[in-house]
Amino acid sequence: MVRYRYTPLPGNNYIRLATIHPGKFKDDIVVSFDPMPFPESEYEALSYVWGSKKNPLPVYVSRCDVGSTISLQKVCRVRFENILTTRNLVIALRHLRYVDKPRVMWIDALCINQADAIEKGPQVAMMGDIFRLAHRVVAWLGPEDNDSNHAMDLMHYLGSQVEVDYRRTTMSTVNGCADPSLGDRNSILQCDARGFRSIHHLISREWFERLWVRQEILLANSNAVVTCGFRQVRWTRFRRALYCITSKPKEISIEFNPRTKFIRGLILHPGYTSLLDIRSLYQTCQCLNPLDRLYAILAMLPQREREMISSPDYTVSYVDLYTDFARHWVSQIGRLDILGLCDLGRDDGPCPSWVPDWSKHSRLAHISNNKMTRQSTSSQLMGGHGFPQPGVLRITGISRTVKQHHQLPDLNRQTATGLFEEIPKLMLRLSPARQLTVEYYARLLTANVFGDDYEPPLKDIIHLNEAKQIVELMLSDYQFNDNDFEGGSTVGFKFLQAFVSSVGGLQLFQTTGGHLGIASESTRVGDETCCVLGCSASLLLRPLENGTFKLVGPCFVPDFANGEAFLGPLPQNFRPVTVYNDASGFFEHGFKDVFSGETTYEDPRLKSLPLDPGYLHSFREHLDKDHGTRIYVDPEILRENGVELRCFDLV
Repeated sequence: MVRYRYTPLPGNNYIRLATIHPGKFKDDIVVSFDPMPFPESEYEALSYVWGSKKNPLPVYVSRCDVGSTISLQKVCRVRFENILTTRNLVIALRHLRYVDKPRVMWIDALCINQADAIEKGPQVAMMGDIFRLAHRVVAWLGPEDNDSNHAMDLMHYLGSQVEVDYRRTTMSTVNGCADPSLGDRNSILQCDARGFRSIHHLISREWFERLWVRQEILLANSNAVVTCGFRQVRWTRFRRALYCITSKPKEISIEFNPRTKFIRGLILHPGYTSLLDIRSLYQTCQCLNPLDRLYAILAMLPQREREMISSPDYTVSYVDLYTDFARHWVSQIGRLDILGLCDLGRDDGPCPSWVPDWSKHSRLAHISNNKMTRQSTSSQLMGGHGFPQPGVLRITGISRTVKQHHQLPDLNRQTATGLFEEIPKLMLRLSPARQLTVEYYARLLTANVFGDDYEPPLKDIIHLNEAKQIVELMLSDYQFNDNDFEGGSTVGFKFLQAFVSSVGGLQLFQTTGGHLGIASESTRVGDETCCVLGCSASLLLRPLENGTFKLVGPCFVPDFANGEAFLGPLPQNFRPVTVYNDASGFFEHGFKDVFSGETTYEDPRLKSLPLDPGYLHSFREHLDKDHGTRIYVDPEILRENGVELRCFDLV
């Protein structure tokens, strides 16, 4: 058999389209290629899993205009060149090929010359637009198996019964819904064992784990479909069904939680993906090349961040790509929130410690995501950082030294009741220098995530008073039992869920000054917790002999979660809140006056700083337009206010 030799594309603004010739299911796959100016042609785009490269199968390529399927099958093995591709793709094409007419599709493994790195880079850069502008995206899950037809029918039904507001994370039933309880996130999802088992097998397929499918399906238009075997469900309906299944409690032993980590980004995608979301949304997704940790989500980044990454180039190292991106982000954005994505782990990696290594999994994603923990360690302040020499990032902040630390329990090592018995023992071992309140412990053990700190409140996340109830029981002689954790709506279950997802298995530490916090499993005595100007998360730093520091990762200290290290405590009548902005469709940090009920986006403590009135006025004008605006403050102003700032050189 003769291997197909690709004809170079006429230019970077061209793509190849594959015309799949008609045929019966068992017939060989025959395609022909047409280079087309992009985006001037109508086509479908295939989202699928490549699968193993072992024992590849041929796809035959016709360079001529062949009139009928029958004649193709008679001559294809003799006359046509072929491309060896994965069995997964050939199986998909057998299912998707029409019997009586050709089908025009864009398929990355065929339409990109995978052996040509020069062609591959520009084509990969276009992939976001290729899927966004496709007439229809077809997501291929695989052939029928494990009762998948039944699962697809259930997904079609569930998705037809509910409406979902993904940004507000709310669900309601449609008019005429057969089961009104489906829209209630606290009611048990009614489904028999067969249904749960078939759905569990369906969402356990590799497609849900693949990083590239995020942009492929999320950028698609409303014509997109999910196909399994010969069953097909519109993506919009399938996504609603996923939300319904994963958000409601279930009376079944099959464990869905391990799968939801793979599909979270598919269900609750925020509309765009900031660099700061990569860890929390996509780190559990699979890709073969570490370069694709950025390239695969490039089309979903805001334009400003997209411009910081050069066109995909598979000849560079991922360390250089990550480092250049991090340096450009800090220099152009002017903030240091990217540092909260770093995780040194137990061993030094190839990247500088201040560069997130997206190729590695991080247990600290929840702590680093200030949208979840509501950390705002530097409040709205930024300033005092730079690059004094290549590979070194200088930051400015205030630190305290770790005196002792202990590992928090998690469900991998003990039961829920055992976990709740172990936590108070650890709290007593720390012996803080001052009397800590029940609220302090509640915020510490949940990483400060409470549904009533949102406006409007989120019902499915534990509220502060509920968390305080559990902490009070922990500190008493109460004996927890399995009934405290049954169902999805009990206070015990909510606290357990918040603890396990946020801090379980991490290190509980105490610093000089008696402050308690949560940090990486690799925390050591002598490490320094640091509140950094321009960074939302507190950071854990490790001093080196030459006076520089390694960034270990983000940490959480309740005492400094809202800028207290730089600005002192908030006035008693203010509390930090996270407000849903109807105009932008996103949650934003604000400050609520509990007396008047009004919410402002300016930190009320800024008035105490000796800032130029004109400069402050300009900041307020920008803040009115963008509630995430920061204000640069000369570190000397803070030092004159008694803040003991110092510089740290990160390597």
